[in-house]
Amino acid sequence: MAVPLVVHVAEYAGFVMSLITNSLLLYLIATKARKQFGAYKHIMLIFCCFGIGYSFVSISAQPIYHSYKASFVVMVGSWFQYDKTIGTILITLYCACFGMCLLLLALHFTYRYIAVCKPTLLYLFDGKKLIFSILIPFFFAANWYVAVYYMLEPNSNITNFNREAVKESYGEDLTRIAYIAALYYERDAEGNYHIYWDDILCIVNLILIMGFSLSVIGFCGYRIHVEISADDARFSKRTKELHKQLFYVLIVQTAIPIITMYTPVGSLFLLPFLEFKLGALANSVPFYLALYPSFDPLVAIILIRDFREALLSGLRKRQQKPDRYCTKQVIADSWVQPNHISV
Repeated sequence: MAVPLVVHVAEYAGFVMSLITNSLLLYLIATKARKQFGAYKHIMLIFCCFGIGYSFVSISAQPIYHSYKASFVVMVGSWFQYDKTIGTILITLYCACFGMCLLLLALHFTYRYIAVCKPTLLYLFDGKKLIFSILIPFFFAANWYVAVYYMLEPNSNITNFNREAVKESYGEDLTRIAYIAALYYERDAEGNYHIYWDDILCIVNLILIMGFSLSVIGFCGYRIHVEISADDARFSKRTKELHKQLFYVLIVQTAIPIITMYTPVGSLFLLPFLEFKLGALANSVPFYLALYPSFDPLVAIILIRDFREALLSGLRKRQQKPDRYCTKQVIADSWVQPNHISV
């Protein structure tokens, strides 16, 4: 399939970088996160594991996007593209993972809101209750998967509508490859509109899930900002500083995907209503989606002081590693490093 080289490079580079950065953050969370992190430590671990899983799904599906008139198509571009059973499952799972990113960010904000504004409710994230809290995003992600799998499945109308456009842009026969697609409406020779309500209702459902997640993020973010900006004595200076760090991490972690992922995908959902022709330009979406899982953990590593200091300390130790011919005393002295990490 004739896919822009830059998209393939982004997919493989994003996959490798995601494994490295998420593994590094997993290590830092497990070894350097202080007790004040509480159950939030487990939520961060889950987010890292999800990032790694999402990268495996992405590299296995290698999605190709195409938009034509009142329709868009998401095709499998990997070695599974001609296996319609596995390919369809992978591309649908990829779509569900996309929705899961925003849902997990909403969970992050919910926990941070409770920790800052309603600390008496933190028991909701203790022990087995944490599992229930995590199941909520998974429920919505499952909704996303089922809606896409059953309502955006290939059919003769969609295939015939997009077949020539896909052949022209990618040199591929749409009947041979795994894909999911939406066709909102089409006009017949007499100019009459035929509306496909299943596809429209599916997209409305997905937009509502995105809107719900963004509403939770917006409400919690505003309340957290008000609380940590207030000059009161509810929190110690050290605890307040940690709350600010974690809040700023969430702000950046949310801003990046909204700008690079959810705005482009939202446009991909809506522009076909206007028959706005994107064609292969729609592949800017998988380009950004492939890189996101690798950049997200870097935000936490850089902005959370404990993690940043631990990483820099480790790098300094490697730079100060003594020559093997040095005396034992020099070797001993050179490895004396402070073991304190400030907030």
